[in-house]
Amino acid sequence: MLKELLNHTQIGTKTEIGHILFSVLRSDISKRLEDIKIQCLHYSYSFGNCFNGTILLLSTLNLIIVEKDYVRRSSGLDTYDEMSFFESGFFFEKLIELLEDNQQFANFFNANTVKFSIEKSNYYLRDSHLPIKHSTIKRILINTDLLVKDSIVRTIFYINEKYAEIFYRLVINKMQLSALSGRKKRQLTLESLKKQQQQQEELGLIAEIFILRYEQLRLAKHPLILQINRVSNEYSNAGYDIESFNDVETIVINRYIEVKSFSGPISFFWSINEIQIAEDKQDEYFLYLVNRDEMEWPGYNPIVISNPYKNVYENPNWKREIGHYKFYLIENEKLLRP
Repeated sequence: MLKELLNHTQIGTKTEIGHILFSVLRSDISKRLEDIKIQCLHYSYSFGNCFNGTILLLSTLNLIIVEKDYVRRSSGLDTYDEMSFFESGFFFEKLIELLEDNQQFANFFNANTVKFSIEKSNYYLRDSHLPIKHSTIKRILINTDLLVKDSIVRTIFYINEKYAEIFYRLVINKMQLSALSGRKKRQLTLESLKKQQQQQEELGLIAEIFILRYEQLRLAKHPLILQINRVSNEYSNAGYDIESFNDVETIVINRYIEVKSFSGPISFFWSINEIQIAEDKQDEYFLYLVNRDEMEWPGYNPIVISNPYKNVYENPNWKREIGHYKFYLIENEKLLRP
């Protein structure tokens, strides 16, 4: 029924939804749909445009039971009134369940659509990043006051402070758990592979610690800075060394860093597994090349290459040796070109 709901552009407001559920309907008595509509129109003329969409929304969320032309309220709402129904988060929980049941949660709530404002200490959604096909979901969240349009940037919607805790519980927690679950699908513990792999070379370890500190300084104002983490000492086949964020407003891990150190001409070894992960993650995967001869210099910055599958593996300016795939940069001046 979600697909049918998404075709409705007119959905009732928080007041209109509450009026239907707690002023018009009861759980022990069914009413004719036409009688409900007349009663709603007497309450507010605006019901003329949004009545059908609102009834479909409530039915899709299993908040009402529709049997032919008769409707009654779900008995699960008997402990609520109009105010507690929304303030408890029950309505939003049902909406999130609907998205999850239809495998649409991650399409609507993801690292591109949900951000964190350092200035306002609040989460927000940017309208231009939301899927057009989910405009109805956005409208529902606006109509029920979960989203509040920014007074200056009209394409940004902040989370209503009244529902901040509910939003964190229903959305942010789920996003972070989902991201963690996705990362662990390809990660095996070091214990399971310690007979196949030697301990990490000292130079590589020093470079990784250098990059970890580099990322912590780059994102010093990030509210989740403690999640910037070395995974190479826990997972041997993750395909990267460090998990980080692209910027201070990103709230889930979306920068996967493979650290390579070199001395003299730029070259490094790249395993097949690391290349496969780079191909999978594309723009979320980064190579950080650390010059061991310069890393102790004040203000030294590593060479950062985004999407190295495209910009290194498929780039003819890099020479490749079959085996462990040792790469040599042919033209230094093209290193930082996309």
